[in-house]
Amino acid sequence: MNTDNARFIDRIQKIKSNLRYNYGQIAKASKLEVSLVKRIFNGKQEPKLSEVAGIAFALGTTMNYLVNHQDTEWMLKKTREIHSDTLKFQGELQQIAAWLEKTIDTNDYQLRYYERILGEVDALKEHPAPKVKIKKPEFIS
Repeated sequence: MNTDNARFIDRIQKIKSNLRYNYGQIAKASKLEVSLVKRIFNGKQEPKLSEVAGIAFALGTTMNYLVNHQDTEWMLKKTREIHSDTLKFQGELQQIAAWLEKTIDTNDYQLRYYERILGEVDALKEHPAPKVKIKKPEFIS
């Protein structure tokens, strides 16, 4: 058995084990005979492309993962890194959004306070001041 075929068998066996599927379930989902599925999973028969496609579908994975041994591990590692970085960034954005919300609320309070003072002064016509309304950014609900 060559290295590529051994890696393929190792991957399908691990997925089968993790999913706790039996050969009958895989055969039914992949529309293959149970005996053929057993031979493929035991490394006694090299599968055709259509059989790999059926097995990948039955196991809920891709043909690329099952047969492409060179790039798959690297791609999975990079995907995990990007996912982790994205989660971290999302958390940071949520912290920033919370800080902005608090800052806007504080600023709104201060604006109302100073607008009240200016309103009283303006009522005396001593110091007319333009009133400026600052709106919250749209991305903060």
